[in-house]
Amino acid sequence: MPNHFRPLQLTIALPPSDFRVYAAAARILARIMGTRAPDTVTLIQMQLCGRDPTGVADDHLDSIGWPLAKGRVVSLRRSRSKPR
Repeated sequence: MPNHFRPLQLTIALPPSDFRVYAAAARILARIMGTRAPDTVTLIQMQLCGRDPTGVADDHLDSIGWPLAKGRVVSLRRSRSKPR
């Protein structure tokens, strides 16, 4: 069965310094992967797609220096009780 979806188009404003980071990463990958390396826009898109909510939330907490003692997404999930 084919997977039908309509992609959502976003416009994201990046500071030039952040864009340069991805452009430099694309150049590094081009040296390693040759013609199979992603271009800058594809590399950014790959960073945004295919993520799970827990990973995205934990990455954000890491990026802002959220203390582990104040909780993480994984620790906020309710554990399922095992049937006895």
